[in-house]
Amino acid sequence: MRRSSRAVLVLGAVLGLLVVPRVSYGQGCMPLRFTSPNFGGQQSPYFQAREWQVGIAVRRVATNRFFVGTQENETKAPFGQPLHLRLNSADVSFTYATSARLSLTLVVPMSYSTGDNVYPDLQRHQVSSTGIGDINLIGNLWLGAPVSHLKGNVLVGFGIKAPTGRNDVLGKTYDAQGNVTQVPLVQTLQLGDGGWAVLLQSQAFRQVLPRGSVYFSGFYSVSLTQHTDVLFPAENRLWAAPDVYSLRTGFSYGIKAEPGISTSLGWRMDGTMVRDLVGGRTDYFRKPGYTMYLDPGVALQSGPNQFTLNVPVRVRHDYMNMLINNAQTARLGMGGVSDYVIYAGFSRRF
Repeated sequence: MRRSSRAVLVLGAVLGLLVVPRVSYGQGCMPLRFTSPNFGGQQSPYFQAREWQVGIAVRRVATNRFFVGTQENETKAPFGQPLHLRLNSADVSFTYATSARLSLTLVVPMSYSTGDNVYPDLQRHQVSSTGIGDINLIGNLWLGAPVSHLKGNVLVGFGIKAPTGRNDVLGKTYDAQGNVTQVPLVQTLQLGDGGWAVLLQSQAFRQVLPRGSVYFSGFYSVSLTQHTDVLFPAENRLWAAPDVYSLRTGFSYGIKAEPGISTSLGWRMDGTMVRDLVGGRTDYFRKPGYTMYLDPGVALQSGPNQFTLNVPVRVRHDYMNMLINNAQTARLGMGGVSDYVIYAGFSRRF
C-alpha cells in the first residue's frame, strides 16, 4: 500500500469513530438521547465538494439499576423497586459538503421509549412515548486543508437545536386506591427538552503509527432556555433545560483496507451540568451528573457504504447533588443508570 493511501486508511479509521453529537436530558437516566456517533470504517472522512451522505444511527439503552450519587441503592427507588427503562432512538442524518473543508449536517431524531416502576397502588405500570425529537443543524469546518493534512487535522462545528420534539407527553399515574390520572412523563421518556440550544463541537486526530491514530472529540450544548412549562409533580417544580456535554478520546487502528475494517478503544464521558453557561444555577428541576465509559468500537466500509457498532460500557457514574431554594437546600442526586449502551450505524455517500 502506498504511504498516502495508508494515511487515508488510518484517517478514515480514526475519524469514522468520532462523534457528531446531539444531546439529551433525563430524569431517570443520564444524558444519552441526542448522542449519535458518526462512524466511518475505512472511508475517508473528507468529502468532495457537492458530495452527499445519508445515514441512520440507532441507540439502545436498557436499565433496571438505581443510583444515589456514585453508589447503587435500590432502596431509594420508588417503593424500593428498580426503574425499568428501555430507550430506543434512530437519528436520520443528511450531510452536504459545500467544499472539501466545509459541510452541513441536518439530524432528524426519532424515538420509542418505555418505562415502568411501582406506583402507590403497589403495582408496576408501564408508560411510553414515540415520535420525532429535537431537530438540529450543524456546520463543520476542517481547520487544515484535507489534501495537505492526511496525518492530522482539527474540525470545529457550530449549530442550533430547535425544540421540535414534544416535552409534554402524558402518561398514567396511580394513587393508593388505584385511581388513574394523567401527568407528564419524566424527561428521560420525553421526545425533546423544550428549549433552543447552540451546539458547539470539536474533533481532532493524529497519526502515531502506520495504521494507528489517536483521536479526541468534544461537544457542548449551550441551552438558551432556562426551563420548560412542564411541571414535575413530585417536587412541584418546572423542568430545567440544562446544558449537556460529551467527550471522547482513544486509539483507532485500521485492520484491513479492502473491505475496510477498523477498530477502536477509547474513553467516553457524557454529562449534565449543575450550572448553565447562560443563566447559571437555577432552582428548576434537573438531574446533574456524569457517566464515564470504556468505549470499544468496530467499523466496516464497502464502497460508499459504512456499517458501525460501538458498545460503551459504564465504569463510573455520579448523580451530583443540586442546590435548590436559593441554595438553601441540597437535593441528593439519584436515578436510573445503564451498564452499557449499544450504538449501530449505517451511512452511504452519493
